[in-house]
Amino acid sequence: MKKLSAFLLTAMLLLALFACGTSVAIPNPPLILGEKYLSDLDYEQALLQFDQAITIEPKNPRGYLGKADALLHLDRQDEAAQLLGAGVKATSGEDRSALTATQTEITKSTIDGYIGIASAYEKLGWREIAIALLKRVCEELPDDSRLKAALERLISTPETTHATEAKSLPNVWKWEILMTASAVAVVIS
Repeated sequence: MKKLSAFLLTAMLLLALFACGTSVAIPNPPLILGEKYLSDLDYEQALLQFDQAITIEPKNPRGYLGKADALLHLDRQDEAAQLLGAGVKATSGEDRSALTATQTEITKSTIDGYIGIASAYEKLGWREIAIALLKRVCEELPDDSRLKAALERLISTPETTHATEAKSLPNVWKWEILMTASAVAVVIS
């Protein structure tokens, strides 16, 4: 009886979670590792991880932005612009718009590219990643006033709720609810 109850509880929660037609946000480990390698300044390893992240989620702009960041650090500006072109083709809506703007900035200069990537992260709701990127690049290029100004603007601007955040928060909650339901089902059985 306990197993049947646990199964029914899990099934009901899953039905409730997916009733709206949305999917559960599942983390992309290579994406997370790629961002870690960026923070560790290991750009070659970051490239490998972002390649895998893009293969797993070709419509996720974070993979393209992270890989473009690594490519800029490796003085491969043209490759970064081409990569973002592929990202533009793979994405749609706000994601496509952010990648298009970033691609335009990268073709101007490396500094414009970094600022463009940070702007895209911010526009898509990943403000913390944008700030981390600009802080890292400001440490590497401490005399660049445009980078400093972009970082100061981002830090001093009040945080707003972005469309991406509004869409992704419930999915995170759904994932947590699903994991909690699974744990409860295990305890009951």
